[in-house]
Amino acid sequence: MPVSAEQLFAWHASAGAFEKLIPPWQRVELLRPPQGLRDGDRVLLRVRLCPGVWKLWEAEHFGVIEGRRFCDRQLRGPFGRWEHTHDFVPRGEHACELVDRVAYRAPFGVLGRLAQPFLRRELARLFAHRHAATRAHLEAELAAGAGAGFGAASNAR
Repeated sequence: MPVSAEQLFAWHASAGAFEKLIPPWQRVELLRPPQGLRDGDRVLLRVRLCPGVWKLWEAEHFGVIEGRRFCDRQLRGPFGRWEHTHDFVPRGEHACELVDRVAYRAPFGVLGRLAQPFLRRELARLFAHRHAATRAHLEAELAAGAGAGFGAASNAR
């Protein structure tokens, strides 16, 4: 990414960043947006699993290391288990690598295990979109001269 790890963390913590990462093909309603990136902060979504079937998804942030990492885990939602780690790895003064790791378990036992190839493809598609969207938003903000404000983002409620 074309910004420092601290700036990328601050961008993720800024108001509206989460919404910018939702792919256009996903139907998601943000019921309670993230209030920052601190341990214990929660997000509540309503996600469409298929036409006519919606599920609440509540996630909680944990393992936050300011400027370097945050994690979220599903408290309730569509997966049997979901833990997502976002690492911001410095790659110079004005560059970093965004590394996403997800540990999940599909719901519905055997049926969920049969869906694993589909889930893997969809997660790869989701994170490819999110990384491209992150880069595009950062580059647009840098071009507009807003890049200096990345470090000013706050984790305040």
